[in-house]
Amino acid sequence: MRAAAATPRPSGALRYRCPVNGSLVLVTDDETLAGLDRLRARLRCIDCGEMHLLTQEAEIDDATASRNHRRRSLEA
Repeated sequence: MRAAAATPRPSGALRYRCPVNGSLVLVTDDETLAGLDRLRARLRCIDCGEMHLLTQEAEIDDATASRNHRRRSLEA
């Protein structure tokens, strides 16, 4: 199983680059997306047929980022 970084798209789809052949894969199937709602999930690649571990970075909204920046400034 190979790891692949996945990026959520504005449309609700998920995009990743297949680590085997470098192709961009767009996951749009609702049933599959429902199983990928965690930050790490396994998926059989539609392009190469192998299992990949998709990883997503936790999304941080502007308010959280700003709050963390202020906290670090106060601690300094």
